[in-house]
Amino acid sequence: MSEKDFLEYRLASAKEAFQKSINEDSDDDDIPVSELISDMQSALGRPLNRRESAGFSSIDTSRYMVTPDGGMIREPYDHGRDIAEFHKITEEFKDSMAKDRAILAHCEVTMISKALLSPGVQERFDIRAQNLKDPTMCMKLYYCGSLERPERLAEILKNGFSEEDFSHGEFGRGLYFSQYASKAAQFSCLGKLLLTEVALGRTETVVKHDRARNFPPRGFDSVITPGRLATAGGDKVANSLCQEYLIFDANQAIPLNLIEYSTL
Repeated sequence: MSEKDFLEYRLASAKEAFQKSINEDSDDDDIPVSELISDMQSALGRPLNRRESAGFSSIDTSRYMVTPDGGMIREPYDHGRDIAEFHKITEEFKDSMAKDRAILAHCEVTMISKALLSPGVQERFDIRAQNLKDPTMCMKLYYCGSLERPERLAEILKNGFSEEDFSHGEFGRGLYFSQYASKAAQFSCLGKLLLTEVALGRTETVVKHDRARNFPPRGFDSVITPGRLATAGGDKVANSLCQEYLIFDANQAIPLNLIEYSTL
């Protein structure tokens, strides 16, 4: 949803409220609806795709989608909050890509969509998180794993992760995640990246390769590894970007947003 679409949506809502207030002969509004409509019409008339010095004004050339079908019926979102959040996700994605000196191309977000989770997915995640050794240790991370099965993305966005999404990596069998978009992108289908919330709990550092590992060390809930892209004796800064978190329970992660991007 673009900024113009959002303003048009709010304008239509304001007009509907204005008509309702006339029908009900109400005169106790905190803010005159007619004034709100006037302000929104003025906003629609100004140039878009630019930044203003005070606050959030534009969303660059990126497109933001709140619902996959654009429907308005029973829409469970706060448009203003979502657009601000999508803008933040875009900037964090760009910053993350820029930190990787190996990425020479310019990456531009083209669309962001929210996970529309089935009933019970969030509850299973919350229950699992509460039972970890450290329930407070949760992070937003990029999923490293859609490259082999890109068709699973739609299912993940609806029903969350399952063992079908586990990777058989050098550090074990489970779900791998990274703080850095550039590294997660190398394990993801082209132009699509999944942003997730991961309940890491108590994390242990492991450096030894073990493809048979299918659970964390005793007393821990997850592991942090040097990463599958790290090279022995390589540049320390480059290798630090390769670190990956690994969990062995699919209920410890939940999808948040699908980021679609292009490279220039």
